[in-house]
Amino acid sequence: MPCLAHTLQLTLKDAMKHPSADSLITRARKLVHAVRKSSVANEAMIKKCGKTLVRDCSTRWNSTFDMVRRLLEIRAELNQVLEELGLDTLLTSDWAKLENLVKLLEPFAIHTDQLPSDSQSLSQVVPCLLNLLTC
Repeated sequence: MPCLAHTLQLTLKDAMKHPSADSLITRARKLVHAVRKSSVANEAMIKKCGKTLVRDCSTRWNSTFDMVRRLLEIRAELNQVLEELGLDTLLTSDWAKLENLVKLLEPFAIHTDQLPSDSQSLSQVVPCLLNLLTC
């Protein structure tokens, strides 16, 4: 039986290559890169909310999910910092799309984290798949 967590990982990486999702994630990634690259912006974020932005890595789709979720979590503080520094933020429509993306991907993130890749059994796989079908 193939590893379901790995299969979900590969499927979601392919799904996020869809042009509309890819361009949205690219804009979010550029924003994260700009803030993390600037020590002034990074320090201002830590002062405002005690958190920094999360970078994603190309090998795990979960890291992209975590990056987007953190962006949404500290959106107000981030926009304040960006305004103070005269930097551009995402469009209102981009923020709405990111919210929808997180809602869509959250069940997959939960199941990817819950499924152990080295010792999964049908008693774990079947409920996972049924839950994902109902989302």
